[in-house]
Amino acid sequence: MVAVSRSRWAGLLLAAALTACGGDKEKPKEGEQPAAAAKPVDGYQTSWTGYVSKTFPGALADNAEAVKSALRSLDLEITGESGGVFEKSLEAEAQDGTSLVASVKEVSKDQTRVSVKVGYLLGDKDAARRILSEVEGRIAAGKAEAEERKRRWRPSGSGVGMTATTTTTQPAKR
Repeated sequence: MVAVSRSRWAGLLLAAALTACGGDKEKPKEGEQPAAAAKPVDGYQTSWTGYVSKTFPGALADNAEAVKSALRSLDLEITGESGGVFEKSLEAEAQDGTSLVASVKEVSKDQTRVSVKVGYLLGDKDAARRILSEVEGRIAAGKAEAEERKRRWRPSGSGVGMTATTTTTQPAKR
């Protein structure tokens, strides 16, 4: 008799939990997107495991160097580096002993995703966002520098001082 009432209570609790979690959802109004399909406003994505991620334009090698530069500028000591062709992983440590893991993955030829976790277990999401903000600044500075180089660059042999026809000289006859 006790086992029957316990299973009945368990069934009622399960039904209540399912109703609370998945209950009747209102249909979205015309022109309105459901919340799950909406993109994050600031571009940051947060995982349950404590990683904060953002996608940046640029090649893997350039963005990995930007991450290293940002970590050094924030006085974080890079303690380990590993990776392959499509992914680089960096481990760093702050002066107070806080650990950091950064992962740079190639999403496409000209886009990479940088994920940062500061601390243990669930991570410090605010610190990770500050680090990603510094990375974003480094990437923007690198992009501006490349644009400036392109603007100043002039191809050699642009025609200045050259004539359209060329003459050849033959060796003197003896």
